[in-house]
Amino acid sequence: MPEIERKFLTISEAARVIGVSPLTLRNWDRKGLLVASRHPVNNYRLYGYSDVADLLAAISRKNAARASSRKIPVIEILEADRAAEVFTPDQDPRDAA
Repeated sequence: MPEIERKFLTISEAARVIGVSPLTLRNWDRKGLLVASRHPVNNYRLYGYSDVADLLAAISRKNAARASSRKIPVIEILEADRAAEVFTPDQDPRDAA
């Protein structure tokens, strides 16, 4: 039997890859920051590989662009990316508010 290609991660798998708890992913889903798809049979949250990869790339870009040693919480990175604002390396998303 041919192997079916998986295109989604469970909430536990996605949380482990991103480095946050499943509860954090549920909160982000409710806020619309990282929206999960739903399994058609059991309604479990599923996260697409591309969505998780995009989030990790956004986190990586923000970390690389950050000139100061201050840590930017992931939630602020998601909100900044969602607003599609571009910051220069000497700017911090928290300063834009």
